[in-house]
Parts: sequence; C-alpha cells; structure tokens
Amino acid sequence: MRRVWLYLMISVGVWASDASMQMCIDNAKDASQMRECISDEYTYQDYLLNKYYKIAMKRIFKEAKEELKKTQRAWIKYRDAKCDFESYESYGGTMMTTLYLDCMVEMTKQRAKELRDIAYSDSYVR
Repeated sequence: MRRVWLYLMISVGVWASDASMQMCIDNAKDASQMRECISDEYTYQDYLLNKYYKIAMKRIFKEAKEELKKTQRAWIKYRDAKCDFESYESYGGTMMTTLYLDCMVEMTKQRAKELRDIAYSDSYVR
C-alpha cells in the first residue's frame, strides 16, 4: 500500500500536502511507522527536486548551467550538515532519526520550490 500511495503521488505530479503527511503520522502506531511517513514524504520531495533540477538544466543558458551545478552541490552539503546538526538535539535518543528526516523533508521541499521557480523562469533563458 505504501508503494502504491507513493506511486500515485509521483505520477499525478502534485505537491504532497503537509496535511497528508500529518494524517499519516497521526495514524502511525509507533515511532517506526511515523518515520516511514516522513521517509515517504522525503522520497516524494526528492523526486520533485530532481525533476525540477533536470528541467532547469535543459532550459537555462549554457553559462548558468555550471553555476547551478555548483550551487546544487553546495546546497546538498549544507542540507546534510544542517540536518545532522539539528538531529543532535536528540542525540542517542529515539527521535534523532525522526528529527533528521523531518529536516531533510523541509529543506528538500524548499529547494524543490526554488528549482521549480528557476526551471520556469524566463530570466535564465536566452
């Protein structure tokens, strides 16, 4: 069922709502199921991020492509470091992984929106 839900989200191409992830979390019976909900949302947001990155790389002018590549690589390092740091709030505890995943979801969602804006902006097209 989990894979079917993810496939539907991706194939329809809509933004997963915070409400749907929250509903999944509310219905979770334990921390493991809660992490599964957040992990599914991360998978979806990462799919969108990659989708918009590819569209942007096809549309933007040649000189901007290398800059976008450098920016994206730097963003990935920043995201990973930031989420590592934020999860230390619960170091060694059962919530450490959940905090890390939640950070990854939020940062990836924000970056996907930025890449979507770049992908469909006429500012980077010649």
